[in-house]
Amino acid sequence: MVREKEEEYQHSEGYYLRRPRKSPLRKSRKKRVRRAMKVLLSLMILAGMLYLGRAGYQYATHTPRFNITSIVITGNHFASEKSIRDTIDTLRGQNIFSVKLSDIQTVVVESHPWLNHCTIKRLLPSTITVVVYEEKPVAMVNYQGQTYLISEEAKFIDRYGPPYQHLSLPLISGHRNLSLSQWKWGIMDSVRFINLLARKEPDLLSEITLIEVSESPSLQVRFKGCPVPIKLLANDFLDNWKKLSFVMADLTGGYENIEYIDLKFADQIVIKTKQERR
Repeated sequence: MVREKEEEYQHSEGYYLRRPRKSPLRKSRKKRVRRAMKVLLSLMILAGMLYLGRAGYQYATHTPRFNITSIVITGNHFASEKSIRDTIDTLRGQNIFSVKLSDIQTVVVESHPWLNHCTIKRLLPSTITVVVYEEKPVAMVNYQGQTYLISEEAKFIDRYGPPYQHLSLPLISGHRNLSLSQWKWGIMDSVRFINLLARKEPDLLSEITLIEVSESPSLQVRFKGCPVPIKLLANDFLDNWKKLSFVMADLTGGYENIEYIDLKFADQIVIKTKQERR
């Protein structure tokens, strides 16, 4: 009786509707197995890469093949190669991958006042290249009885001496009673004025012989073609200089009776003579 009922159920519609439910379960189990295999394979590949990477690093940082044997220095003109090399010669024999290039850059730049910055590179297997960039001298400064070279960033580079006598640079000078802050601002204004001419009137820059720093914010500049001092502001000079050429063309007697020329004002040029002011 029971068997007949079971056979009757097997031939019924409900039996066939429930049987397919086992198939999705088998498929999902297979998917989980595949995912697990993929994850396991990925972990094995990653572990292999880490092992090879560590082994390669150990080899690269410990084999004598990559020990520094040569240091090449280029770009220096005023700073001696010996003075630069002496500061980093201790790198010889060290592993080329173990040294920090940023540390070498700091040591090199601080080794000589002429150096502005540098570029350090590894040249495998055993060479370090150092390309230095020096400060650009734009003037000489007569300060406290000594003459120094100064850069386009108003940085004191080195004391002026025989090695630099071939440089043709304007001289910045001032009164001894100037305070340190007055000197500082006066030098910065002078360098700003020199940089302005270097960009826009380089021929005129070569005519400057002296820049005098005073207590006021103006500068007194002497040019080869103009024997009297010209008072000016560093940023408002070029327009008034063009006006001055027309004024001097109409001025009788030239520079003989002129005490100074003042170009600080935007709307006028003041010429102080020995007898009167125009």
